[in-house]
Amino acid sequence: MQLQCPISGISYKCDNVPYTLIHPHPIFTLPYPKLLNLYENTFHNHSLTNQYLIFVSILNSIDSLQWRVPCSLNPTSPATEKLIDNNILQLITVVERTNAISVPSFKQPGYAITPDNSDLKDIDAYIAAWQFNIDNFHHAYKQEKLDAKVHQVEDKLQYLINSGEQLLTAVKIADWAHLTASFPTADADRYKLIIRSCYNATKMFSYKVTEIEEVRDYCYASIMAGSIYMHKLIEILNHGIELNKNYLGYTILDTNDPSSLDIILATAPESPPRPEDYDNKLDLLKARLKYSIALGQAKNAIEAANTVDGVVL
Repeated sequence: MQLQCPISGISYKCDNVPYTLIHPHPIFTLPYPKLLNLYENTFHNHSLTNQYLIFVSILNSIDSLQWRVPCSLNPTSPATEKLIDNNILQLITVVERTNAISVPSFKQPGYAITPDNSDLKDIDAYIAAWQFNIDNFHHAYKQEKLDAKVHQVEDKLQYLINSGEQLLTAVKIADWAHLTASFPTADADRYKLIIRSCYNATKMFSYKVTEIEEVRDYCYASIMAGSIYMHKLIEILNHGIELNKNYLGYTILDTNDPSSLDIILATAPESPPRPEDYDNKLDLLKARLKYSIALGQAKNAIEAANTVDGVVL
């Protein structure tokens, strides 16, 4: 019996039956892993006709083509050989990526093979469309998972905001901001730590105001305004900025301000602060900072007194 494959167009024989039937070549019954094995291990040892059959079988395995007519390529022509060489790796890649998606609702765009395109001249466009569809799926899937995480954090945030628990709210709002604003990978941990520290006076003073403002400006640019969570985030960051500036009870960042400097010098201890003289570490640290600034100013005053017209006496 003479058989003709309705996909590849190849004719083959089944002895002892005197008819010609339209029936797929047996290679099209092989599962994709076996087709891949044929390509990886023996592809270039096969005849051009068998290479062509393997190629079309892999193409058909994506299950997105409707073969209204058989493929019209000549299996042994140099043009067919070139087409296979130029597309088979990309084809295998897109089939592998398609098979890796286990979501039942995912489908690749379908194409009908007709007399106008049976030479597979548009195969590169098919592959590009399938790759694009996969990329879109992964982007949407990641966004869906991200949205779910954001909603989980927002549920906890709502409770914390209502409870007035500042420290825990700052911790959760940092997680929310990271998910919502997509903090840069290199800065994510630092940004979150800054937000979490906004109610901690000791930690806040270890940051520059410009660092806190950097986080605030990034959030302003990356998160849509209007939600209670965004409002709380900016409130927390502004609190951290004010806490930083007013750590010693006045603005200390610009010690060139005479009024600030006068306050520092007037309240600075005359001798090095000792832990036993203070009720807590925060007051001790404030005293040490004041003492250090006062010493620096005293040193500057002595140097100025001993200098005339830029010459040290």
